[in-house]
Amino acid sequence: MSAQSSESLCHLNATDLVAGYRRGDFSPVEVLDAVLSRTERLNPRFNMFFHIAQESARQEALVSERRWKEGQPLGLLDGVPVSIKDSIAMKGAPMQVGSRALRKIVSAQDAPPAARLREAGAVLFAKTTMPDHGMFGSGVSTAFGVTRNPWNPAFNTGGSSSGAGAALAAGLGALSVGTDIAGSVRFPASLCGLASLKPTHGLVPHLPVVAVREAGPMARSARDLAAMLHVLAGTDKRDYGSFPALAAGVPGWREPKGLRVGLLLDVGYGNKAEPAVVAAVRNAAETLARAGAQVEEMSALLNVDVLVPLAQMSATTMLARFEAMSQEQRDLSYLPLLEFAERARRLTALDYQAAIQAVDVAKAEVVRATAAYDYVLAPVVNKVNWAAESNAPDDDDIYRLTSYCGMFNQTGQPVGCVCAGFDERGLPIGMQIIGQRFDDRGVMQLAEQYEALRGFDMQWPECQ
Repeated sequence: MSAQSSESLCHLNATDLVAGYRRGDFSPVEVLDAVLSRTERLNPRFNMFFHIAQESARQEALVSERRWKEGQPLGLLDGVPVSIKDSIAMKGAPMQVGSRALRKIVSAQDAPPAARLREAGAVLFAKTTMPDHGMFGSGVSTAFGVTRNPWNPAFNTGGSSSGAGAALAAGLGALSVGTDIAGSVRFPASLCGLASLKPTHGLVPHLPVVAVREAGPMARSARDLAAMLHVLAGTDKRDYGSFPALAAGVPGWREPKGLRVGLLLDVGYGNKAEPAVVAAVRNAAETLARAGAQVEEMSALLNVDVLVPLAQMSATTMLARFEAMSQEQRDLSYLPLLEFAERARRLTALDYQAAIQAVDVAKAEVVRATAAYDYVLAPVVNKVNWAAESNAPDDDDIYRLTSYCGMFNQTGQPVGCVCAGFDERGLPIGMQIIGQRFDDRGVMQLAEQYEALRGFDMQWPECQ
């Protein structure tokens, strides 16, 4: 296989790879070799992976190749190269949660997302970088340094699934698993031109169990998200909050025609989206309207700044985590995160309970406001992008970045992300598609429909 055709394998989507395996056009070993070769060239520049499981991945690819030759693939992702976020345990691979203060631990077993992928024959070849404790919407980490955006290395990848976003945009693996507690699979999808899904809470089991965190699929196309979610979803006894994949029933294919779609450009708190972001999301809404959707612009989602109680709750969690560390570990920790956690020191138990109650009231209002629509379109983040070395644009409060995303973790609703366009610098702009609980399939189907209608083909960066 020529160097050029080998490189072209890296840009194929997961569904295209599986189709190629079935036809015998190429094998899982050839694809993995192409990805590893490209990784060797690009990872030093963009810093997507901190661990590459070369030997185990080759063995998995060889076994997959045999299955395809025998006509007995394990599933939808057999032989597809997949990367895993640092915070998700992958047997035999290190985990450090992005922080130099934490001891690098080699995982003894797979967390549920990694386990489901192996069972489906996917080739787990790398662990991706992330910011400290997943607490920033950027690609800056004390453990791994700065992760850079393949569209332009001067710009940010978003976070906290930062390495996953950069890897996919650069053609290093067809799929990746991230996690999302306030936008962490959506930020990098938006800034790197990808598709992602924050599933309905409980649909994809993950450890440790956190009430507002989901593990979610990331890909270069919405079509691939559906195949990956099919593998990831379902009950795992280790996650007491997980439920069967088809609980409550999932509707079939839904075309834009006749759908009630809300256009949410102002959530009522935080920083409003800049003009380029608003224009891209509005244009996407108009695209769906031309296809028959009934689009209605919504009023502000909330009339209170819910980021204040959300930040209090998050800061309290981080303060407790730091208090459990040794002084040496705290000294090695990221100073902005320590400063954020210190905000909680002056809070009382009553303050914390008041924060919980304020968020609960806001959750009920968000559910009420979105219940009138089949789907809601919204920006992912208020800025198109910012400097790679910065946690947030313009030295903004790190929590302000989550304005458009965070409440949908609280309500447990599924949220897809698709690329809605580019700014004048050629940087991608993402859009959220917010659905009702358990309608994950509908969210992904609408995302796939929009990708077919949006009027531009993705030309991924070559990263020369």
